[in-house]
Amino acid sequence: MCEVDSEATLTNIDLILKWHTLRFFDTNTTVLMKQLEYLQALLSMAATERYHLHEFEAVSFIPYLINKVPVDLLSVSTCPTVSPVVINSQLHSSHC
Repeated sequence: MCEVDSEATLTNIDLILKWHTLRFFDTNTTVLMKQLEYLQALLSMAATERYHLHEFEAVSFIPYLINKVPVDLLSVSTCPTVSPVVINSQLHSSHC
């Protein structure tokens, strides 16, 4: 992502994630690949800002993300930008 207002983005991340969840059902592969690139940048920015997904954000987004991401990218060692946000959101929601 180019220069963005991270505070505004994180304030509206629930809407962004819901929109992307709906777009996961598109059949256009090019759009899906661009979407995954954007999500990687978004989740990387969220991890940098130490943002923790709320339980309702994680539950409505992560299962659909896992269905769309190729299996070899789900490893913690090969996908460091998605994994910390997912792991941190699970830890955060279990302590709430």
